[in-house]
Amino acid sequence: MNTFEQYLIKMSFSRGTRDSYRCIIEKFLLNNPDANTYNYQDILNYMEIICKQPLSKNTKKGKLTAIKKYYDYLVEEGIRNDHPCMTLNIKGAGKKGIIFSDLFSMTELESLMEREERYTHLKQQHQVIISLLIYQALLPSEIISLKLNHVDMDAGTIYIRGGRELISRNLEIHTKQYRLFDKYIYEARKRLLYKDKRNDYFILNYQGKNYADSCGIGYLIETFKPCFPDRNLSTKSIRDSVIAYWLNDRKIPLEQVQLIAGHRWISSTSRYRQASIVEQREILNKFHPLG
Repeated sequence: MNTFEQYLIKMSFSRGTRDSYRCIIEKFLLNNPDANTYNYQDILNYMEIICKQPLSKNTKKGKLTAIKKYYDYLVEEGIRNDHPCMTLNIKGAGKKGIIFSDLFSMTELESLMEREERYTHLKQQHQVIISLLIYQALLPSEIISLKLNHVDMDAGTIYIRGGRELISRNLEIHTKQYRLFDKYIYEARKRLLYKDKRNDYFILNYQGKNYADSCGIGYLIETFKPCFPDRNLSTKSIRDSVIAYWLNDRKIPLEQVQLIAGHRWISSTSRYRQASIVEQREILNKFHPLG
């Protein structure tokens, strides 16, 4: 348990959370000595026992969360190469699941790049912002934090600084972005920069200044809503759509998508994996009793 404790410290959990997780896992391992080799069904069986106990929904959720962290730790340490329960959730608890029917296809998202604009330099700026949303799945806060030197055209990478929500990472520049970035940097950005030529932020607003907050990016996407009048187009729905596209259409491995999406926990990434028909039937038949 000492190495699990060190893992929790490395992941910056508070002392109270560490103590809670350690206590839960000690009892879990005591009652399940072969837990390190458990599969999905084994953990499902264990959680069915827990859910029949007179415990609150939050307590049951807390136990499952601790168990998930324990298997995160086993994967991190190389003790296992798979996570047996990353997609398991207690009905009515946890984050709201992804509604795949509400997501946008990559073709639909790329169509946002083609909107006509009155001013060429603003169209170039808007195209760059849209491209960062649909090719790198960046948060608005990450877009407005980009500095000019974070975009390395020679190396073909964009450096994204970590923050409270996501980790730092280096992402590949998409092939469709090279010409777009080049035109933006040497044409539109130069024109926008007329008031403050020392500004080193990559994205500038129409006043030639860097965005004070991410609301400006959200407002820009609001102006694109007429493109899909009956659907919920937002920076969040775009990011959700892109991550789901990486996992389900491009079949990029889960661990790789976790890195490029910047998720701290692989369980955050697994929410975007669309279950097959067989898996959906298994969940309906075996998991709903946990509610």
